[in-house]
Amino acid sequence: MKYYNVKVKPDVINGDVSTVIGTAGQDADFSGGDLVFDWTPFYIPKGSSKLENVTLYMTGEDGSGSVATDIYLFFARDVDGVAPLSAGTVNAGGITSCFNLATNFLSGMKLDGSTVGKGKMKGPAHGGMYVGSTTNNEGMIAYPILEGEEDSSKPGYSKVYVCGVIDPGSDDLGFKTNVLSNAGVSISTAATTTTGIVVKTTDARRAFQKGDTIYIMDSDTAVGVVKSVPDATHIVLESANAVAIAADDEIVNANPIRISLGLSQA
Repeated sequence: MKYYNVKVKPDVINGDVSTVIGTAGQDADFSGGDLVFDWTPFYIPKGSSKLENVTLYMTGEDGSGSVATDIYLFFARDVDGVAPLSAGTVNAGGITSCFNLATNFLSGMKLDGSTVGKGKMKGPAHGGMYVGSTTNNEGMIAYPILEGEEDSSKPGYSKVYVCGVIDPGSDDLGFKTNVLSNAGVSISTAATTTTGIVVKTTDARRAFQKGDTIYIMDSDTAVGVVKSVPDATHIVLESANAVAIAADDEIVNANPIRISLGLSQA
């Protein structure tokens, strides 16, 4: 038996920033039962793998702790080369449009976050960590088996998908950051320098990590990918920013959720 981890980084914006913030910076909180992120692919070694545990980290709104809510994860696969259809619109009722789910589904589970100290770990102050396993009996009560079709672009591996839905009884989940640009940054300027984008209001380290894709509140074009967040007031990008940033623009994160899947394979 071998054990391994797979990291999954869903995109909650995916080219539509209105899923997390209004154009004037207003809240765009999720309602109960909404789709949090659409099908996100990941790869596992060819053959069947047993899902031993799941850990999900979610950044809290405005740099605070995340809300206590249950999160439902659904797993699916390709069938005869056909991927699961879109689960719907993020920040709207889900799953509403994956009409081939009956043939493509693999399994599902609940991460119990409604009671802190059970499925949702106590702390940290700027996000939330959710854990599901067969030992804590908080939603994951069996070992789901994941398998898929071998992917021609990645020989020896199969592609599997995961999407997420918020508990129907929750209405306060949001991904605003309250991280504001301190001054305007023109397009294609050197946001890769040690100063990068200068920000204010909320400590940028509470909202962004290396590898996150960032947007501003009124553009559906990504600003760029975070290279580092050296301190509370600076965000350095991997390359020059693709979008002009105005003073007081709120900067939001397309990747406020990170998932670690612990799997085993004989």
